[in-house]
Amino acid sequence: MSKILKKNPTKSFFDDTDRKLVQMLQEDGRASDSALARATGTSNDTARRRRERLVKSGVLRIKAQLDPKKLGYVHFLHLAVATRPQVGTRAFAEKVSRDRNAYYVALSMGPEQRVLIHYRGRTEEELYDYIERLRRDPQVERVEANVIFEVLKVSYHSVDLERE
Repeated sequence: MSKILKKNPTKSFFDDTDRKLVQMLQEDGRASDSALARATGTSNDTARRRRERLVKSGVLRIKAQLDPKKLGYVHFLHLAVATRPQVGTRAFAEKVSRDRNAYYVALSMGPEQRVLIHYRGRTEEELYDYIERLRRDPQVERVEANVIFEVLKVSYHSVDLERE
């Protein structure tokens, strides 16, 4: 195992104050510096500097998160797409990622390399059309599609710092 995989960067990067600050921002990304300072027992300037350091380092990103269901996207798919052997899987994944309704696109490794896609639609017909479009694509060998009927947890970009 490489030294990179053995080392846990959060051990040296985060202290208890940083953990508390990040946990608060995960709950409310608009928390004020004074609220962060009160919760962490620091001054407003210290809370602001720590938040800015975490953002500048790239460890922390604060963004607005939309609820797709409130925007009419009530149907979701999880797809595993196997491409033909002569096809560049990364190029195919990049092509797929340009579709605005493909909100998660990843390369996976296993018995065969696949492109994993999470796709959203407003109607079942939209989902069906997308699956059929993929199946007709000459770069695609096989499509495995699963309709997601209930989401129990969404935390793609959150990490439980208590365990780090």
